Amino acid sequence: MKINKLVVGSKTYLDESVPDGFYDSISSLKSRDYDSLERSETFMDFRSDYENILKICEHGSQIPTISEDDSFDLLMKLKPDVNDFFGLTPNHYIYAGPSGWKHFHFLLCLLIDNVNHTDITEINTVYACILFKGHGKDKNSDRSYRTISTCPVICKALDLYIRDLNISTWNLNQSECQFQGEGSSHELASLLVTECIQHSLHHLKQPLYVLYLDARSAFDVVLKELMIKNLYFSGTDGETLLYLNNRLASRTTYLDWNGQLMGPIIDEQGLEQGGVKSCDFYKIFGKIPT
Repeated sequence: MKINKLVVGSKTYLDESVPDGFYDSISSLKSRDYDSLERSETFMDFRSDYENILKICEHGSQIPTISEDDSFDLLMKLKPDVNDFFGLTPNHYIYAGPSGWKHFHFLLCLLIDNVNHTDITEINTVYACILFKGHGKDKNSDRSYRTISTCPVICKALDLYIRDLNISTWNLNQSECQFQGEGSSHELASLLVTECIQHSLHHLKQPLYVLYLDARSAFDVVLKELMIKNLYFSGTDGETLLYLNNRLASRTTYLDWNGQLMGPIIDEQGLEQGGVKSCDFYKIFGKIPT
């Protein structure tokens, strides 16, 4: 889609400067307000707990090793033709045959055996496309756009492996306002509203009022300190938590708007839009802190 004007807060970007506007808009979402955080006693408590938790996890349990067969099954679960920043897709490993599968397994084991490698740039370089939300929104407002991202293939696979190992625990420790357990919340919400309407029409004989709330830029405001703390008190620890911390703390994002690449943006906060476990994380992030 081609646009000639983009409004970002009080700024207006015209013609060739529109990509700069997108860069400004997304960067502001991923940047921290350090002055406010430093003045917040609550945040300082989170940060102190966070630092102590990471020290504890250095001596905790290891991530279970993965067999070559299981790593191939993991590879086959990934969307086969989605490019990462480096132009790689799962299909590159799949079509390489046994040599490609073994190489994929070797890289995966390398990260599992030493989670310190998971903070390197190559593992955390996110490729993000800017998409228009549609639904009659103003095409000239930055609030009408969102990003959908993908991380390097090998890290996406490890994210999925970690999710599969921990999802039962995470489901038990979601925020109470979330749908508990596996399943699609959108479909469950639709079914719930439909049942409420039917009950109101045929039993109560009274009007039904529905209030819809949208947490603005919800994924983008997640602070890793509170995320790690809630994950720890939800039963996730050891090298698994060190890996998750590396992923949250080390990301850089490159934006793609109409084929023009911009970046890197240092992700000081937030979760990946489209990340393997971002939705699960947000459900735990929303819990009342302990």
